[in-house]
Amino acid sequence: LRGDRIEGQVRSDFAYASELVKYIKSVRDMDVAGACYPEGHPESANIVEDIRHMKIKVDNGVSHLNSQLFFDNDWRCGYDIVSYGHDIEASWLLHEAALVLGDAEVLRSVETMVPKIAEAAHEGFTQEDGMIYEMQNGHGADGARHWWVQAETVVGYFNLWEHFGNQEGLENAIMCWEFIKAHIIDRENGEWFWSLRSDGTVNREDDKAGFWKCPYHNGRMCMELIERTKNI
Repeated sequence: LRGDRIEGQVRSDFAYASELVKYIKSVRDMDVAGACYPEGHPESANIVEDIRHMKIKVDNGVSHLNSQLFFDNDWRCGYDIVSYGHDIEASWLLHEAALVLGDAEVLRSVETMVPKIAEAAHEGFTQEDGMIYEMQNGHGADGARHWWVQAETVVGYFNLWEHFGNQEGLENAIMCWEFIKAHIIDRENGEWFWSLRSDGTVNREDDKAGFWKCPYHNGRMCMELIERTKNI
């Protein structure tokens, strides 16, 4: 909500999320989500104070609270699933955000991380058979090739080639696109299938369009590649 405070800057808007919640509820009756911190907010003196502030949010109209799902206050991962699609997606989205910001220092910092994030995702890449869905510690890999993961894989690897000169990235992007054309695109009825199962069969049961699927990731992939290949 507030962003990082700049030392010496006087803020004339909302100092705390609870103030914004109170204002929103005074203007319109709508659901408002707020943050909560199982370990306590890093700036709270103690957990009792943190709970007191959380209660103010609820009293002011927060209808549900979102906790730290994946990391603790020291950025230690508390999640036992590795999502390869989210990793490769994060690699290019973070880079794109840094490019748009135009801050040279931020860009230098981000560009040291982008190849590393993509390399972490590469563990799930099977070359001719696309990117698998995820790995759960102690339970092995979910080898299904989900539609959105393939779309993000194409952009993520293309980004490595476009901005970092990684030739293997270009080759991987092309291989994943060939996999999509061969197995994910429904050429009879349109759109993309939900996935190719780990046994090699097409998943025709899950949604073509629904709560978790629409032409978002694949549509964005197409627009990204159209824009990125204009000057090639």
